[in-house]
Amino acid sequence: MEQRLTERRPAALEVLVYRNKVPVLTGVTRNVGTNGMFISTSAPNELPERSFVEVEFDLEEDDEVRKCRVPGWVARRLGEGIGVTFMTLDSRGRRDLQRLLRRAGGRLPQWRPGLPPRDAP
Repeated sequence: MEQRLTERRPAALEVLVYRNKVPVLTGVTRNVGTNGMFISTSAPNELPERSFVEVEFDLEEDDEVRKCRVPGWVARRLGEGIGVTFMTLDSRGRRDLQRLLRRAGGRLPQWRPGLPPRDAP
């Protein structure tokens, strides 16, 4: 049974996932919310559950593309991808997520903090 703190909206956006500052997989988001996202990928087993990650995406601003990264942890692995729960975000991180979803045609509800993984910094 799904237990989410906030609603997620459908969004198909390319992302790059980092672990220990190293890119480990690429994927496409299936859904995005202020507390997390599901990323479809061909290599979900590359990341163990509860591992700390950063998700990078491109954000267009004023005719320029800026790389944005948000910290999180792998909440679940499924055969077709991974569910990532975001760590506490600063105001810029929350703003970047709002812009990301607007680009995908939706609007996010207000952010609420998720639980960190056991090995979070």
